[in-house]
Amino acid sequence: DSEFGGFFEWNDALATNNPVSTIELTDNKGNSIRTLNSLELTYQLPWLDGLSITSRGSVDYQSGSSRLFIDPLLRSNFVNGGRLSNAETTNISKQIETYATYTKDLSSIKSKLTFTAGHSYLDTERDQDVDFGNGLEMVDGEYQYTTDIGKDSFLVINKLASFFGRLNYTYDEKYLLSASLRRDGSSRFGPNNRWGTFSSFAFGWRILQEDWASGLSNTFDNLKLRVGYGVTGNERFGDYLYNTFYFYGTPDAAYQFGDQFVPTLRGTGVDPDVKWEETSSINFGLDFGLFDNRLSGSIDVYQKFTDDLLFNAAPSAFTNISDRITTNIGEMTNKGIELSLNTVMIDGDSWDWDMGFNFTYNNNEITKLDNTSDSIFIAYETGGISGDVGQTIQVLQQGEVFNAFRSYEHILDANGNPLNDTGDHNDDGIPNNLDIYVDQNGDGVINEDDLILNGNPNPKYILGITNNLRWNNWDLSATLRSNIGMNIYNNVASAAGFYDRLDDRKTNNIHESAFVNDFTNRQLKSSVYIRDGSFLKLDNVTLSYSLRDAGVFSSLRFYTTASNLLTITGYEGIDPEVAGGIDNNQYPRSRTFLMGISANF
Repeated sequence: DSEFGGFFEWNDALATNNPVSTIELTDNKGNSIRTLNSLELTYQLPWLDGLSITSRGSVDYQSGSSRLFIDPLLRSNFVNGGRLSNAETTNISKQIETYATYTKDLSSIKSKLTFTAGHSYLDTERDQDVDFGNGLEMVDGEYQYTTDIGKDSFLVINKLASFFGRLNYTYDEKYLLSASLRRDGSSRFGPNNRWGTFSSFAFGWRILQEDWASGLSNTFDNLKLRVGYGVTGNERFGDYLYNTFYFYGTPDAAYQFGDQFVPTLRGTGVDPDVKWEETSSINFGLDFGLFDNRLSGSIDVYQKFTDDLLFNAAPSAFTNISDRITTNIGEMTNKGIELSLNTVMIDGDSWDWDMGFNFTYNNNEITKLDNTSDSIFIAYETGGISGDVGQTIQVLQQGEVFNAFRSYEHILDANGNPLNDTGDHNDDGIPNNLDIYVDQNGDGVINEDDLILNGNPNPKYILGITNNLRWNNWDLSATLRSNIGMNIYNNVASAAGFYDRLDDRKTNNIHESAFVNDFTNRQLKSSVYIRDGSFLKLDNVTLSYSLRDAGVFSSLRFYTTASNLLTITGYEGIDPEVAGGIDNNQYPRSRTFLMGISANF
């Protein structure tokens, strides 16, 4: 308000905040320091040739503090007199790994053997203390709160211990064999399921080393066939997965004893038998090089089987005190092809130009879901959305892709536009959802039985192109990246793209899609909002100038980098690259420009 100062706000607690006042009257600052330290020692045992012991340790230490100040004049905190909070956070990650390596050259049988066995231990701690309060007053030139709301402190510790062994064997530089076995123990799981055993096997064949393949050497500089199988484990799904935590209940759940109301403690629901998620992978690959390796690359065909899939799932009714628990829910497969090509376009004294290309095709499917306690179970609902309480737009369903979209099929007119929600389009004299949605089962009612699966948030094709160009001391590099064949649910449009969002009490912004779709009421689960999210991005461009033997410097490089320069997409939202395929007012990715100097002495 230029005349009276301050910022205009609607006098309604439910009205949208003035974004300018939110920015100007909120101050959130922090600082942090991080140190990375590592040490590695190797000792060659004198009494056995080829045997060595290596021990390495590392410490990643990060500490920081932050301060959040909300001005008392900001409408959302006007009643509370402003808000102030201070936080102190420390993260420490300590790792130590010790292993023995034995290498034996068996030249008499054209073989070489390397065996490694060892142990590693990782300890990660996160410690945070937060105090916060309301009712700000100026004391000695700075704001302090007068009402202490409380203090929060938490310490999260997770530990991962591993025992491992690896064997590498080479015969006549033609046949390569490797095998590994490891046993990992994670504190994130309960005592009965803490440990997992994982193995891998790989075989490589350098075809050009064969006598009968001498003719191929006229065409190929490298030709290697690979096959591999391995099992990996995943435990990165939160801490203390098997432990119940207790929190104060809401005020309406308090018990009354005389004149006193005593708060209740509510425990979180857990699955005490939650365990490692395991993925078994089989891979066939071919590496090749042509034209003096000016054209090189690889092609891989793979299939992955995931068992005991970890997921934050809604349990069956009356089986748990929480609405979500982390548990193992079933099985999933991924299969596809990966192609990588590298070309040297120009190789000269002054000019160099090389280009890289990669392509991935992946097909994903949920093959099994475990829910034996619910006889009518069909799918796990996921993908929470804004616009109404407890609504979701995605499911995990057997035989479908991971996080498949599920919505009502909106009826389109002859021009491909969705029918509006106020007309009697089927001429039955009753305007309702039967006029705009397909009655999939023909029962004359539109309800959840009419929801269909009609979208995939996972890209079917992923492409990348890199270019590196050098002229004398100048270097220019650029990276293009594309995702093709995935869908996005536009929750911004579905939550605000209707006319009734404008009412007598307040003036809300409405999404521009309201003027295209002509919706009077919110159509939260309409297929209209499931959009094509394919895109092409110019991710990174770097220009640099390098000098060698520049005075006291052995090398000196000046560079400038620009990131997130360009996005080409048919999606109408801010950015088609959204987590989980749901666009819900995500903060825009920043376009970054960086200048720097790199020097070596």
